[in-house]
Amino acid sequence: MVKRALSLFLCSALVLSLAACGGKIAADPQAGAGSTGKSEPAGEPPAAPDPAPEQSGGAFTYTYANGVLTISGKGVLDQDALFACGAGAVLDAVGDGEGIQLVLEDGVTEIGDGAFTNWHHMTDVTIPEGVTKIGGGAFYQCDALTDVAIPEGVTEIGAEAFMSCEDLTGVTIPASVTAIGYGAFSGCRSLTSVTIPEGVTEIGEYAFSNCGLTSVTIPNPDAKVAENAFDEGVTVNP
Repeated sequence: MVKRALSLFLCSALVLSLAACGGKIAADPQAGAGSTGKSEPAGEPPAAPDPAPEQSGGAFTYTYANGVLTISGKGVLDQDALFACGAGAVLDAVGDGEGIQLVLEDGVTEIGDGAFTNWHHMTDVTIPEGVTKIGGGAFYQCDALTDVAIPEGVTEIGAEAFMSCEDLTGVTIPASVTAIGYGAFSGCRSLTSVTIPEGVTEIGEYAFSNCGLTSVTIPNPDAKVAENAFDEGVTVNP
């Protein structure tokens, strides 16, 4: 009887205690997670990786056989592009006394600065129509080069483009050319004649210094010709 009374007393005390604190039991903070049926919003997807940069020279390929180096591709062919495609290795494969005939195929739009600087074995070059500029030093000191036909469409021959091509005996400058840069043909000692087209409006300093020229005709009376574009003693005719 005593135990029963004690049990009733404890139950009554518990009920009174719950009533005093509002009758609520704190819920486990982890309990019922996700019970609303709504999924948590997904995080933002990872950003797409940046595209790999185009490698210089990736647009060009070459073949080399029987002394003929043929370069194919599109765009500006500069020194970096040339070596990136592997064509620069041809220089190491050429022995003393051997020559390289260079053929640039359609698609090349510009021969960039320094592209073939110091290619001493180059004896001949074919430049395609579609090229609009020959950059500075493009054929600097290609001293075995004997003749160059610059195609119609080229508008600019850059500074020192053919400087020190000592064996160069002939060059064809098309009517499309408007500017011949500083020292473009300086040091071409074997160059004894050149025809300047009427479209040329500017000839830079030392453009034809130290050449074999004795006279030259510049048909455009409004052309801006640097005072020292030609050596002293060279007759400049209008």
